[in-house]
Amino acid sequence: MMANLDGIPNWTSEGRSGGLDPLAMLSSIEVCYQSMMVGFSSVTERFRYYSFFCWWLKEYGRNAPTTSAEDLIQHIRKGEALFALISRQNNNEGGVGGANWAAVTLAEGDHDIDLITGSKQYLENPVYRGVYSTQMEAMDLLTKASEHSMLTLTPDGHELANAFKKEIGDAGPLFSKICQRGILRRGELLKLTAMSVGEIGLLSKEGIILREVLVGRRGKGNRRATLLEILKICRDLKKAPSEYELRWMWLENTPHSDEENYVVLRAWQHFQIADSIRVGYEALLSHCVNRLADIAGGLSPDELAAEVSAVLPPGQTLGEYFIELSAACDGMDYSKIQEAATTGIAPLRDILALIARIWVDWFDSVEEMNVVFPKRAHFRSSADEISFLNDLKDDPVQVAVGKLILDRIVRRHLWVASRKLKNQGNNTYMLEYENGVLMAREKRPINPAGPRTGTAIRFMKEVGLMDENGITNLGLQELQYG
Repeated sequence: MMANLDGIPNWTSEGRSGGLDPLAMLSSIEVCYQSMMVGFSSVTERFRYYSFFCWWLKEYGRNAPTTSAEDLIQHIRKGEALFALISRQNNNEGGVGGANWAAVTLAEGDHDIDLITGSKQYLENPVYRGVYSTQMEAMDLLTKASEHSMLTLTPDGHELANAFKKEIGDAGPLFSKICQRGILRRGELLKLTAMSVGEIGLLSKEGIILREVLVGRRGKGNRRATLLEILKICRDLKKAPSEYELRWMWLENTPHSDEENYVVLRAWQHFQIADSIRVGYEALLSHCVNRLADIAGGLSPDELAAEVSAVLPPGQTLGEYFIELSAACDGMDYSKIQEAATTGIAPLRDILALIARIWVDWFDSVEEMNVVFPKRAHFRSSADEISFLNDLKDDPVQVAVGKLILDRIVRRHLWVASRKLKNQGNNTYMLEYENGVLMAREKRPINPAGPRTGTAIRFMKEVGLMDENGITNLGLQELQYG
């Protein structure tokens, strides 16, 4: 990386294309929702994996184990591959690691399947190591062993393993036998159906433990308040909500301070506000990229800022203009304002309307935002951006938006992209800066953060707390439990 005298970084090597978070605003947002949804993630697809891995790890410990990480991973890999084949065979169960490999393998005919060779083709990184083990540790199903570096079962993990073993019956010994010999005979698949990822007996011991672990009655991790609030919404809507609906419902409905889960509900509001600011800023970055793409030879940073902001009305301050924009959106949901800001090539007014609405509603909440989003290295949060806008509110709107573009969009993006190129080898530049001018490089999609609520809804369906018709009796019982 090099820097010109004006302090704007230049990219100096090509790097690998890819990477997200062009303004380094996502990390602080993720920390916020991760703290409320401990124990699963956006890539933990099916909850029965938690049962399966507890049992399969116990089987490893029962069958002459070693403390070699490689031996354990080979054991895990063969088990995962067979688990994927069983689940894919059973009504094409989705959300399974290696599903594509399993589908291709099953379509190749009725011959035996070599799990030793096949499991090597299954996944480069087993989902246990790449996805599930850390979440199971966070839920207190696994813990670090005192005598070696591998994870081992906790008391709850042992109990879940035993419950899974009882539930799968004769399929368990057959599964272990197949993995030991490394060959699956096609006729054996139907005998293993009880092990499919979707075959959770809701009233079985396994189902009860999974339900208690998920809702936080067992183990550890902060998620119970959020899950109870989702169940309440499911009850009131008489259907399972979508992740998209939850985001906006929690934003638009400010909780009362005496509500049972006020702190968590308020934090979800802060999450969505912070993510909406990020989305608005990324939309402004895309707007700048589009403008540069129309200008042969590029523009200097100052020229770009002036060019983009020239369409704004003279004679108004930023604060006055934002109040006007917000008033024009009166009666519109945040979701509609954000959609207008991010659909197609959105005009500057629509992009600024999202930022303006947030500023008008939240300009006096910086102190609270600083609690929700503590300072983290070079990452920016909603508190940083609301404070920045507060400092500009009395400036002429064209000048203020020009400063926003220069400081928070152009310089910020080039600095973040240069760090990613240097530290990760990823080329994430949407703008280039060479010989004193900016050039459009690449436009990237603008995506809202995925806060794990989609996973929560899917897991609650799997353990019988809700279905497509709304909350179930088991879900009502959980609400009554408190």
